[in-house]
Amino acid sequence: MLLIQSFNKVFYFIRIYDSLNFICTMSFLIVRELLPFLGFVTVVMFGIVKLNSVQHMSVNGEEYGRINNKFL
Repeated sequence: MLLIQSFNKVFYFIRIYDSLNFICTMSFLIVRELLPFLGFVTVVMFGIVKLNSVQHMSVNGEEYGRINNKFL
């Protein structure tokens, strides 16, 4: 209930104050431009984790060179 009331108050202030509307618009544009970058960083981090697990997969096997990793 508090979350709904806070959104209601923010939308009320957006209608009254033009400067608050500018701040909200700029923050929305910044978040919209950051989302592809954050997606790229996430994909690169998962790639590094995958390469690290491939590099060290012989440690999880019973003998050297055998793939016994459930992540792969």
